[in-house]
Amino acid sequence: MEQGQKTTVALKPGIQLQLLRYMLTGSSPSAIIDAMQAFELIPSYQFVWEKTLELGIRIKGDHFSQSDIFKRLKTSEQYKMEIGCAEPLQRCEANDCLFQNPDCLKNKLKEQIISLYRMISEYLGIEFKP
Repeated sequence: MEQGQKTTVALKPGIQLQLLRYMLTGSSPSAIIDAMQAFELIPSYQFVWEKTLELGIRIKGDHFSQSDIFKRLKTSEQYKMEIGCAEPLQRCEANDCLFQNPDCLKNKLKEQIISLYRMISEYLGIEFKP
């Protein structure tokens, strides 16, 4: 994918099924994430985020809110400081580093997805296997 092209791609149904299988078995999605390109991780992250919300609401009911998730995820600012990135914060928050530094974006999203998988495992009462 080159700069100027549309950066959103649809998540293939086969990938969705693999992500769900890992999710429901408490397995790490690292293998599938590592095989993806950075632009493919954006819809994968959105999919996992939505499933985390769905499961949180279904399992915890009224005792659940999105802030429960946000509290456990590293902020873009924390991530930038951790890796020593000098780019503007807005670029990181909007995933605009896709073309300038795809590896950084991939690492950031992978870390977030793994954190979401840990939460899902807790919601389901199963052990997360990294």
